[in-house]
Amino acid sequence: MGKNNGKRKINYKQVYGGTDPQDIKRCKYSGNSVDPTDKTQGFLMSYRRKCLKQCHREAFSIAKFFSNQVYPDLIDENGDRVVKSAPVVEENVEIDIEKQLLVESEANKEDRNDRVFHIYETGVSQSLFMDLRHEKIKAKEILNYMWGTILANKVADNFRIPSHLERLLPIQKVCVATKEIMIEAIKDVIAKEMPADVKEGLKMLSYYHVMTRARFHSSLDSQEVKTIVIGIVKEVRPEMNLDWKKTDDVIFVEVLKKNCYIGIFKDWLPRQKYNWQEFHKRNTERAEEAAKDTEAKEDCSEIIKDEKSYDNCDEDEEEIVKLKVDLSEEIIKSPEQLESENLS
Repeated sequence: MGKNNGKRKINYKQVYGGTDPQDIKRCKYSGNSVDPTDKTQGFLMSYRRKCLKQCHREAFSIAKFFSNQVYPDLIDENGDRVVKSAPVVEENVEIDIEKQLLVESEANKEDRNDRVFHIYETGVSQSLFMDLRHEKIKAKEILNYMWGTILANKVADNFRIPSHLERLLPIQKVCVATKEIMIEAIKDVIAKEMPADVKEGLKMLSYYHVMTRARFHSSLDSQEVKTIVIGIVKEVRPEMNLDWKKTDDVIFVEVLKKNCYIGIFKDWLPRQKYNWQEFHKRNTERAEEAAKDTEAKEDCSEIIKDEKSYDNCDEDEEEIVKLKVDLSEEIIKSPEQLESENLS
């Protein structure tokens, strides 16, 4: 067996989507998602049970489409790096071969074959991590733009809303899930993503919300991770206050087996907990309820109109009845009464 086959077996792992033996995808091993140069960022995603393959398609579709929308100069419509075309050389100009080879070799380092998006297993079912390998692209900016477009109802008509991918969260750093390494990583992310709000030389008070989880870790639980995060914020940003009711700024830390995923994002509740599928479902339900209300109001207005027309009909009928009575009275008068009326 060759070296390549051996490496592929080490670097990749079979991920099972459920009881169906055909619902299998080959994902990269979670241990390789931690970049030693400390540049790992991307999206932590959760999906419906038995929907692994569909989740892959929807995750790549969202990441590629909105990355191209935010960074059109860096990412093309297929989600690949934009390759800069080589400069056109005029015919009579002398070519420096060594310089030309150097330019081509540099361009080949970031060609179309160097994929931007890579999916890793996390060791936990219904949860995957998508690594974003581009120094100039930020996962947080992509999701901010995406949700701004969703809330403004400006998503392209030809873009298919996900029905299997449940949640997509921006992750700024991935590290090994040991307490010492996590503390340094969380400090670094808070310092970069939550700078002090300074106005006229004074640090303004701000609020934050903590969201932590720990699954399948031998020594850490969710409460311990939460205590670590709150202690770090008190040390790094003492002017910030913890408020469990406000979710405008959320510090998210999730431990999945051996890895820790750290992210900071905004507007947890307005963005429907970053669940596009649920957001679309509720919007559809609201639209249907609004349509039913308008239909009911139209029905009520028609009933009122009908009642008014019935009332008018009743009045007309009463007048007709009165006329008939008067006529009948005239008819039944005696000859003596008629003679007296004629004489008068």
